[in-house]
Amino acid sequence: MAYKHLTPETVARIAAKYDFRPDERTVTGNAKQADEYHGTVCEGFDGDTKRFWGCDSTGRYDAALLLDGYLSQVAYEAEADAKAHRKFCRDAYGD
Repeated sequence: MAYKHLTPETVARIAAKYDFRPDERTVTGNAKQADEYHGTVCEGFDGDTKRFWGCDSTGRYDAALLLDGYLSQVAYEAEADAKAHRKFCRDAYGD
């Protein structure tokens, strides 16, 4: 998939960081959205790039930062789901 603001190498690097393949729907869908938001003004930006993690220092969205944040959250949720499932299985069926 071609993007205006993300290179295939950037998408692949960020995807690999979270154990995704660059062609997975999770990656391509989030990359498409990140690419669309790139360069738009982040409303309410106050200069805190830790709180506004998807923005560059000028208060505009950055596609690579957004994609990294999106995939980080997806990976976090998947890990939390896996931990909850393991706990359920331990509780229901024993070790």
